Amino acid sequence: MTEVVETVPPRAGRTAGDGVRMLVSGLGQLLITAGVILLLFVGYELWFTGIYTRQQQQTAEKAIQQTFTAARAPASGSSQ
Repeated sequence: MTEVVETVPPRAGRTAGDGVRMLVSGLGQLLITAGVILLLFVGYELWFTGIYTRQQQQTAEKAIQQTFTAARAPASGSSQ
């Protein structure tokens, strides 16, 4: 029985196609990374800024209510 062994000849060096493939692969990875970063930023803009704004509006509402309550109290308590 004869045994056949297949060997892959060693590459002599890089071909012109290798550089193009490396460039396209790097560009693809860069675009995917940029897309993920943009999606994270959109999520931040939509949800987290809404939470912060709601908290600030509640604080402002309490301050206005206290101002109105304080302004009304002396006017209703004074007699003429």
